[in-house]
Amino acid sequence: MRLNPKKCVFGVTAGKFLGFLIDERGIEANPDKVQAIIDMTSPKSVKEVQRLTGCLAALGRFLSRAGDKCHYFFGTIKKKSKFEWTESAETAFVRLKEHLHTLPRLVSPLQGETLYVYLAISEWSLSAVLLTEREGVQLPVYFVSHVLQNAELRYSPIEKFALALFMASKKMRPYFLAHKLVVYTDQPLKQPLTKLDATGRMLKWVIELNAFDISYEPRKAIKGQAFTDFIAEMTRPTFEKNVATRWTVYVDGSTTQNGCGAGIICQSPEGDKYEYAMRFNFQTSNNEAEYESLLAGIKMCKAAGAQEILAFSDSQLIVSQMNGDYEARDPNMIKYMQALHQEIEHLKSFEAKQIPRTENNQADALSKLASSASRDTPCHVFWEVKDKRSIEQELCAPMVAILDRSSTWMDPIIAYKVDGSLPDDSSLAAKIQKKSSWFEWWNGVLYKKSFSRPLMRCVTPEKGKEILDDLHQGLCSSHIGWTSFGRESLANWLLLAHFERRRPGYGAKM
Repeated sequence: MRLNPKKCVFGVTAGKFLGFLIDERGIEANPDKVQAIIDMTSPKSVKEVQRLTGCLAALGRFLSRAGDKCHYFFGTIKKKSKFEWTESAETAFVRLKEHLHTLPRLVSPLQGETLYVYLAISEWSLSAVLLTEREGVQLPVYFVSHVLQNAELRYSPIEKFALALFMASKKMRPYFLAHKLVVYTDQPLKQPLTKLDATGRMLKWVIELNAFDISYEPRKAIKGQAFTDFIAEMTRPTFEKNVATRWTVYVDGSTTQNGCGAGIICQSPEGDKYEYAMRFNFQTSNNEAEYESLLAGIKMCKAAGAQEILAFSDSQLIVSQMNGDYEARDPNMIKYMQALHQEIEHLKSFEAKQIPRTENNQADALSKLASSASRDTPCHVFWEVKDKRSIEQELCAPMVAILDRSSTWMDPIIAYKVDGSLPDDSSLAAKIQKKSSWFEWWNGVLYKKSFSRPLMRCVTPEKGKEILDDLHQGLCSSHIGWTSFGRESLANWLLLAHFERRRPGYGAKM
């Protein structure tokens, strides 16, 4: 093998190598390449834009969030019509030149040094920065960026963060293999990227990332202006602003000589409509029927998981009382107001608006259908017959038995699932961590996983006794022997292990 002396340098502490300036302090961008971009004029053709993006690619490891900075440049290339250098592209070009004057100096990590990763996402790109910390100062090692394409643009936020880490591991693989890494994030990445129960593309990323020594910690205060610019936009992801979460309810009540009823139309954020008719087996006034329909509509939306509700009614009195413009003086109206406030107490937002009757025709038709219908229920709408007023049912609610809420086997698992707390005993903590992988905490309820069947809901001993009582002697009772009853209950996913041992007299009662 013969070496070219003109391309070889020996015994120097600083110099140009692979287009970078390298010395004992770190790695710097080639000032000639930086100046070439600064001296460029605004592109006037697609070829000039391609030349600009090619020059920026050579400086990619020094550019924080390069995908966001070049987004408007790529937009001018993709247009099939005549080339147009937009105002947004010109603004991005000016800001890019300003950023090139302050490119950071990169450092080489030392052997055995722990490296830190920050992730950032936007509507059209992913970014990551690799850092090391020396004497309390964070120093950059590498910046990477990836422009989202096709289906990647429709990924959920958690999938975009996972893809950003996977992309960083591909571009910085030597660093990931040689060092221990800590990912600072305010996203729930630890659970989906450390468990092998993921599916699809997430499973692929999990398998790839498990080859590295990666831990996840809550994001800390970042040190250094260069990194502050990197994180600045991550805290306000613009792609989530237009996500609708509010449910809409149209309600109307009807009182006739033939009976009383209510019509309710619930509309989901996606635009799906659900028609609901309710007949009352008691006499009500028009205002009471309006309140009953509004209460039923709110309860249905809450059952579907709604946290924000917008209610429409053509009753000026009901809407004004809800908004505090009118005062409720009738005893029944006061009770209805109290019941409504209890229902909306835990919602993120609730708003009631009055609309003309002409805009509430559908709910009005449902209420008249319910109030005038015969005993044969309509088959084209959801139908319910109500025997008592909601305020009468509320009066019975406080009359419940107070059960002793002692600690159960679920408490340590719930504590670990909710906030990651573990007991001080290391062996017990390891046991809880191992056991908790079989459980899921979802919407305030603990579920146990199975191999091939749906999630099983975990209940307290008191609730378990109530379920067993209903199975044995309730509305769906099965008057069979204790042994057969136990087998049948287990077949239907009820946990009866050790029940007879803990309650020795219970089986004898059945």
